[in-house]
Amino acid sequence: MKSTGLFRKALSAVLTLTMVVGMDAGQLANNALEVFAAEPETESTSPLSDALEDIASSLETGISSANAVTLVYKGETTYYDTLQKAIEAVTDKTEADITINEDVNVDEPIEIDAARKIVIDLDGHTVTSESGENIFINKGSLKLTGGTGSALVSGTAGESFFAFTIENSDTGSLEVADSVSVSAQAKEMACAIDSRSEGTVTVRADASINVEAENCIGIYSSGSLDLSGSVIAAWTGSTADGEFIAVDSEGSGIVRMRAGSKIEVNCNSTATAYGLKATDNFESSVIHCTVKVENSAGGAIGVEVEGTYIELEKADISVVSGKEGDGEASEHVGGIPAVGISLESADAEGDAVVNAEHTSGSAAAIYANESTAKLCEDSVLKASGSSESTSSSAVIRGGSFCTEGDVRFAKGIR
Repeated sequence: MKSTGLFRKALSAVLTLTMVVGMDAGQLANNALEVFAAEPETESTSPLSDALEDIASSLETGISSANAVTLVYKGETTYYDTLQKAIEAVTDKTEADITINEDVNVDEPIEIDAARKIVIDLDGHTVTSESGENIFINKGSLKLTGGTGSALVSGTAGESFFAFTIENSDTGSLEVADSVSVSAQAKEMACAIDSRSEGTVTVRADASINVEAENCIGIYSSGSLDLSGSVIAAWTGSTADGEFIAVDSEGSGIVRMRAGSKIEVNCNSTATAYGLKATDNFESSVIHCTVKVENSAGGAIGVEVEGTYIELEKADISVVSGKEGDGEASEHVGGIPAVGISLESADAEGDAVVNAEHTSGSAAAIYANESTAKLCEDSVLKASGSSESTSSSAVIRGGSFCTEGDVRFAKGIR
């Protein structure tokens, strides 16, 4: 090459512009490559050409600088242009700290194998998968932090056919903390966290899990789930016929909803919407938290427990379903479309405030089949159904009950 000084100036200018103008610098990098490609070839590779090619490549994948990601690992600090490269640089269970320095788009799932222990600080930035594919497949240990504005987002609301955000395997340990939001948005189906293989999932206070689609699950877990944050499932578009489940837990693990945790479902579906659905878990608990389910066109169940034991303490469970004029309600348990707590071969004990409402059909605060419920004096059970329904409301239906609480019902069957 003719002028080393010229090359250095060009490289400096491109790097500076890349940092300042972001994606627009991609064209600058490509233009620079075209200019220098006209230079006579030499036997050695130009460091500048390599650098410019790396910059252009990074820009094309949605990252605007060579310092997009910072890795602190084994006492050394290294900068990378992609999140994938930073994670690949971690080779064992020595804890690695990764900081996201700008918004990042991920083109394909990033795998964290069982030999890695990684903490990712999103630092107020967003990691996006526009394709709707998983952002992470976690087989090791992954913790997400970052404060307000930090988010993982998969898919596009109302447009993507599907959206999945994190897959957590049987060896995976996932923790979402520090106000981080994990979201999946699509038209047909969405799931933010899929932990089907007995992994562990912890959602700390202030963290949130959000899903939006015609069929959606916020968290699916067949392992252990510890929830202190919030899970929100929503669909406000045209009437859907898919299921909405904020938290679906099944298997031999433990599901705990701790103080301050919140589940909300707000949908427009002719099928049944669930807040917490727990099946065959070792045990479940809903303590000092809220579960709220509203389904304008179909059935709604706040907490459904099957084949397990659930502990209730200061649980606030509210269900509203089948609003008039929005379609026929889907009936679920015992012909009752609005149920606060449903017990199927399960035992419940503790105290709860439960309210079940249906504007055009029947409602029950608690429905039990081959189950036992023991509720203490702090419990308040209410049910309200349509005056046109033959069995408009039943505070307690079926099973074996022992309650000392405030039991209120309209004209239904107790």
